[in-house]
Amino acid sequence: MPDINDLFEQFPDYDVFSGKTAPANRAKAKKSVKPKEPEPRSNTDYGDGFGKADKPVRIKRNSGGNFLTVFFFPVLILWLEISLRLGCQEAFEPISILYLVCFSLPIAFALTLICTFTGRRFNLVLCNIFTFTLTVFYAYELIYFSVFKRFFSFSHTSALTAQQITDAIIDRKFYLIAIIIPFIFNLLIGHKIFSFQKLRFPAKITLVLVAVLIQLIGLTMVSISKDTDVKASSYNIYHGEFDDGRIQERFGILTMERLDAFPSE
Repeated sequence: MPDINDLFEQFPDYDVFSGKTAPANRAKAKKSVKPKEPEPRSNTDYGDGFGKADKPVRIKRNSGGNFLTVFFFPVLILWLEISLRLGCQEAFEPISILYLVCFSLPIAFALTLICTFTGRRFNLVLCNIFTFTLTVFYAYELIYFSVFKRFFSFSHTSALTAQQITDAIIDRKFYLIAIIIPFIFNLLIGHKIFSFQKLRFPAKITLVLVAVLIQLIGLTMVSISKDTDVKASSYNIYHGEFDDGRIQERFGILTMERLDAFPSE
């Protein structure tokens, strides 16, 4: 008669009481099952079953990009003004750079405020539109001066022919490239450097105050030269008879167009 121990060794899964073969190592399988580890909480799951967070997750603003945004339009306008001057004049007075800064920066800060007023996507669209408009405007002024030796003004307009435009582009190609560079730069990598996020209210007030202060400094400099009888004094150029060449050379093309549309008394 076979030994009972030998039978258990041959049929380890046999159940003596039921007469059936039980699943192998059922007890061991149950013991080997490890309890599930709790899943890590997400930033929006706070453990109460309703998806609320213990501490709200805040998206940090790109403060560095917003700081650089303030300088985008000032640098752009100064670059375009200097490129236009180099393309139209052989030399210019050093004092004219100071006037250029005082009368151009307020316009640049105004564009900055417009392009940081709402959401970033819409601000970037506005920035591209203004950059493209300024690029076309300065390029047209350069071509116009190359043909007629004077700048475009509302009081004196002349039509350009296709041949004149072609010859002017060939003649001033290097200065035109300099004018177009900022627009291409802005399209390619400008959005990675300049955030154009919505500015906070204190930052907007600061920009307005700085723009007003710079404009007052420029007007004060013009008023100081009032007592001089020199025709080429800043006061006589700014308040006297309209002269597109002198105004552009002293104050910049944007100020020239503004004085042409709204003469200073």
